[in-house]
Amino acid sequence: MLKNLTKREKKLLKILFTLIIVFIIFKTVTEPRIVEIKKLKLEEESYTRKVEIKKHENTLKEKYKRDFELLSEKSKKLSDKFYKDITQENIVYILNSIIKELDFNVTSISFEENKYEGELQEKSENFEVGKNINFLDVLISYESDYYQIMEFIKKVEKIDKKILISSVEMIIDNLGIKGNINLRFYESRYVQKQLKRENYES
Repeated sequence: MLKNLTKREKKLLKILFTLIIVFIIFKTVTEPRIVEIKKLKLEEESYTRKVEIKKHENTLKEKYKRDFELLSEKSKKLSDKFYKDITQENIVYILNSIIKELDFNVTSISFEENKYEGELQEKSENFEVGKNINFLDVLISYESDYYQIMEFIKKVEKIDKKILISSVEMIIDNLGIKGNINLRFYESRYVQKQLKRENYES
């Protein structure tokens, strides 16, 4: 049968056989390798993305940690300006420690209920540190002379905690000076929202 084919037909037939062999080789050898190479490339890209994400997460964790430490330090400095816990007993103790150094006659000390003034806040992208500011008003009734009154006020002002002298009332008579001094003692109750430690530790 092949003998009856022309040279041109034989040539075309050889080309066809060659193409069939090439196709078989491609399907059995080359194509699987191409698929495997594509798969490996996708795995490499996926791994690279994971590495970049991990690096980014580590960078963020370090930033969160630095922010947390910075805000904690700011919060501590702010806390140091206020009393941690103001009670009538504590205030009486503070006032007595001042009065005993002076010839300042206190006739009575009265207190008003604790009040809420507001909130001071330090904020960052990831943390919020706040201070609930409460205060207690104290009314001191006294009988003394002008010098002792001023010495008492100076000593109150020198206390490193937050005490506001709201008002000073003086009534002068033949026996000296009497009146009232209104003090406001501030208290800071610490409120902090933070990331859990495991969220920024590796």
